[in-house]
Amino acid sequence: MSGSKNLQNTAVVWHHATVTRERREQLNGHRGVVLWFTGLPSSGKSTIAHAVEERLHQLGCRTSSAAEPSSWMATTSATA
Repeated sequence: MSGSKNLQNTAVVWHHATVTRERREQLNGHRGVVLWFTGLPSSGKSTIAHAVEERLHQLGCRTSSAAEPSSWMATTSATA
């Protein structure tokens, strides 16, 4: 794209958190990842995502999940 300008969204502000990724990973004992399951409706996304979360839990990984209308997301995170 010739002639395009570098535009920045001033509504988005980066925050420097005191709980860093390294500290969170040390507390959890594993790295953090995001697994995002996408696909057609009724294609088995939720079934697979729940099975993956169960297996991660059995392996001692902390998990957190959020259901979205058209997809299901499971993330590993520090949860108290």
